[in-house]
Amino acid sequence: MKIDLIVIGKVKNKGLKELEDDYLKRLKTYKINIHELKSLDEDIKKEAQNILLKLRSLSNPPFYILSEYAKSYSSMDFACFFTKLEEQKHISLLIGGSAGIDKDLYSLAKGTISLSPLTFPHQLARVLLVEQIYRAETINSGHPYHKQ
Repeated sequence: MKIDLIVIGKVKNKGLKELEDDYLKRLKTYKINIHELKSLDEDIKKEAQNILLKLRSLSNPPFYILSEYAKSYSSMDFACFFTKLEEQKHISLLIGGSAGIDKDLYSLAKGTISLSPLTFPHQLARVLLVEQIYRAETINSGHPYHKQ
């Protein structure tokens, strides 16, 4: 499955970037492309327009928004959720910037995903998401990475 991760802003912390890159290298089943869009000083309407342009350039795959208000999953449930997503072959996941994501995008999204009810900085949310996708891959393949 191809996953386009569309994020507002860049990972500026070198340690977080190295950790993200490490998980991206480990992935075998899922191909993740990260698209960093410029933060527009919390102008989420303009950021939403840029997100829609990016989605169009990617052939409008179904997209999911990461939100602390969405349904939370255990790692095992997230792995099952990702198995169901594989039927779609290509999806996008959106991580907003410091002001979040424009509410109008929620009506266009296929769904929402929560990593936690806590709010994380977008740089950390990126790393957590990539790690959880890797964890889902290992759970689904029977790899011992995930300890129960």
